[in-house]
Amino acid sequence: MRDDESNLSKFYPLGCFFDESFARYFVKLNILPRLNLSCCNISDCEINQLKSRRRKPVIEFKLQLLNGEDNNQQQISISLIGKYRNDGLLRVVFDLLQELWDKSSFGGEDNQYLRICRPIGYFSDYKLIVTSKAPGIELGKIILQLVKGDGRTNEKAIQIETYVLQAARWLAKLHKIERVRYAPPFFIEKEEIKLREWSGHLESLYPNFAERICSMFSNILDKERDLDGKSFVLIHGDFNPNNIFIEDMTSKMTVIDFEQSCMFDPAKDLGYFIAKLQSYKMKYNLPLDTERLQQHFLDTYYVSASTESIGNIELFKARSYLQHLHFRYWTCRRNHPPDSIDCKYWMKKAEDFLKR
Repeated sequence: MRDDESNLSKFYPLGCFFDESFARYFVKLNILPRLNLSCCNISDCEINQLKSRRRKPVIEFKLQLLNGEDNNQQQISISLIGKYRNDGLLRVVFDLLQELWDKSSFGGEDNQYLRICRPIGYFSDYKLIVTSKAPGIELGKIILQLVKGDGRTNEKAIQIETYVLQAARWLAKLHKIERVRYAPPFFIEKEEIKLREWSGHLESLYPNFAERICSMFSNILDKERDLDGKSFVLIHGDFNPNNIFIEDMTSKMTVIDFEQSCMFDPAKDLGYFIAKLQSYKMKYNLPLDTERLQQHFLDTYYVSASTESIGNIELFKARSYLQHLHFRYWTCRRNHPPDSIDCKYWMKKAEDFLKR
């Protein structure tokens, strides 16, 4: 067991899962029946810690199963993800994922290309959700491969554009779903608390820009209060390249992490994804033609969603740029000391979009 796993093993309620005998018992009793694998025996159960944050740890179960008679046993390999949150939100997430899996062709055999992870169970005693593991590699990592400079830049750029267009189709498919029973509503009160907190943090980091920062966050909140709730749809809420998995370098796509899903303006998902591409380009000095990617992404989305141009994308680009500043220089402040030049760059971009 690694040191970080040892630390988590002391943390109730997930620490018990690093006891292999307990993990085997839990999987045999609670997981295999839900996968119609009750007849299987567990020949190996490997537990890995993927994220160690105390409030939101993530663990992986890598299982080797044996099915059949002794002389003719079939070996089955499956990987599952267990995620914990101490606020109980994952109960809501599980209900939403189950609804999407059952009713929207994001799961099952209906669609092999635009998918979500299979929801397996929510276990209230542990505040734990268990799902299948997304196959493939994060789109974010694929984009970063452009950094390697191995002489295939053009080929990689074309490949990335293919994935970006597929992401637009996935998002359009989500936004077209009607009558979602378990979709949480958007609460402007919670949004205000969050943005006021971000604003205060950034003002303390950049006191010379405090007035501009406060003004931008207030502007964003005012515009969000004026949004027409009749146009709200189910959004992902955190639609960024690190939550998008590409399987075997094909167009098969699985999207994870629905904790921020709610009924809200579809422009938030669109603006956030586009802003993340721009931040990737700047952060890693990537040869990405973000203007071209943005246009093709939006064109593909509009065709797939059968809708005309969506407003408010600039609003949510601006919000995303300020969110980027907060994450990089406040959440990750141990690794990134304040950078006035970078701050001015992203503030200027946010201000420009808020004027449109």
